[in-house]
Amino acid sequence: MALERVGIISQEELNQRLNSTTSKNVTTFNSRWTRFDKGRSVNTYGSEGGKITEDWECIDGARVTIEKDGSIAPYSVTLGIYRLMFHTHFSNTEDRAKEFRDFSIEKIDELFALYDTAESQRDETWHANHNRLVNEIAEQ
Repeated sequence: MALERVGIISQEELNQRLNSTTSKNVTTFNSRWTRFDKGRSVNTYGSEGGKITEDWECIDGARVTIEKDGSIAPYSVTLGIYRLMFHTHFSNTEDRAKEFRDFSIEKIDELFALYDTAESQRDETWHANHNRLVNEIAEQ
């Protein structure tokens, strides 16, 4: 929804993404997370030089990608929250990479929930919560 609100996608594309039966949802995530580009990026090479094993996008404006055998570590998890931040987390094992993926998606969902508050009502507590969530993601 945030992508549509800021003009990155049209209302029509938002509706298509929400109603698409070709995008497989992850059962442990909510329905706003789908395979990025319908899974076409899997088995291609990512920004860390590894082969992409998972690539998820949130309709609200975020992406989380797992790469295997990149140039720095056995596993890399890159995440971007569009127009806010980009972060890469390095892991020695697939299990730890997936733990970070799950953690990140949970925190990103919490962050997007904050944006339901009108800008005029975003007080010091709102900003403190926002900064805490961004820091929790980036410090992992």
